[in-house]
Amino acid sequence: MRLIGPPPDPPLTVAQLKEHARLSPADDYEEATLQRILSGTTISVETGAHRPLSPRRAIFSIRRPFARWWFPVAPVRALTGARVARAGGGVEDLTGLTLVQGHDEPRLSAAGVVWPWLGPDDVIEIESEVGYEASAPEAAPLLTAVLMLAAWRVLQRETASEAPAKEVPFGLRSEIRQHRYLRPREMEL
Repeated sequence: MRLIGPPPDPPLTVAQLKEHARLSPADDYEEATLQRILSGTTISVETGAHRPLSPRRAIFSIRRPFARWWFPVAPVRALTGARVARAGGGVEDLTGLTLVQGHDEPRLSAAGVVWPWLGPDDVIEIESEVGYEASAPEAAPLLTAVLMLAAWRVLQRETASEAPAKEVPFGLRSEIRQHRYLRPREMEL
């Protein structure tokens, strides 16, 4: 997955992190440091769950024609383009692909698509909009996991000089794993 366009707006704010971690105004935390922790934690949870927590545009590269192809992330909000990128630099648009079950088990159906000849270095590029809206109720458990992990990391920084780093709490890892998207298969030919 390759992101296109500007980075998405973060789904959570530093103020939400401060409230969740119960940091008082007297605590000496730099806003930029907290923002980096929150951004890094968001990326960690998104990667672990295979679920982008804010809308973004992405391109997926596929090496051969298919009858059905499952996206490696969920949700997929829209299919915005499909093309064959030729090794020599040319591009050929594809039509007829259909997004099926974009929310929970996103896949493309190529029923009726006449595939052009593909050379060994040619690539099928699928451009899509992926990720949850900030207000989506389905994202709430993962957003809570982001806040929990970010708060744990902030508090872990305080004790880093006193003791070795601790492992991420099991309950937090379990929460992320519970909401993880696993594609049922990659493709059908």
